[in-house]
Amino acid sequence: MDLVPAQDSLHYRHYQGGELMACDGRYANADDYQAVWGCEVNPDYESIINRELDLSASQIHAAMAAVAACDCTLADWATQYLKHLNCIIAALTLQGACPCPNLTAEEVRIYMEWANTRLEEVRTGKIELCTGETGLDYPAFAVAEIAVTDFAARRIWENYRKRSRT
Repeated sequence: MDLVPAQDSLHYRHYQGGELMACDGRYANADDYQAVWGCEVNPDYESIINRELDLSASQIHAAMAAVAACDCTLADWATQYLKHLNCIIAALTLQGACPCPNLTAEEVRIYMEWANTRLEEVRTGKIELCTGETGLDYPAFAVAEIAVTDFAARRIWENYRKRSRT
């Protein structure tokens, strides 16, 4: 059964159990593309953008297939992660064909390296996109203590030593 939530929106197929397949269709649409790049696109370009989002999603599908992630249910955060990645890859291939975004050669190189790194992390399992799985690596956030006085520096050092002993 095919599910098309709205005209010119995302396309997914359902499993028999009702879950969405991870490797079917694009992850973003022209509205998402505009939001990621912070620009307004002429409606004449929307079909071009959506077509490129479809094509660039295949690169993500290939990376996910390498670790058998096409048959899973995506984690809640993974949908947004893939939407962002899909928009970045599409923009890199749309340079010159669409006025949004207008990237310099250096920006294209930087975004290309970033996208290749993200695809490599998916392909090698460093980032696990499936619900209930933990990959080799995952996005994380940490906090570091910073001292502005000698007293605070000693306190941080003492706390570190106490944590390290256990």
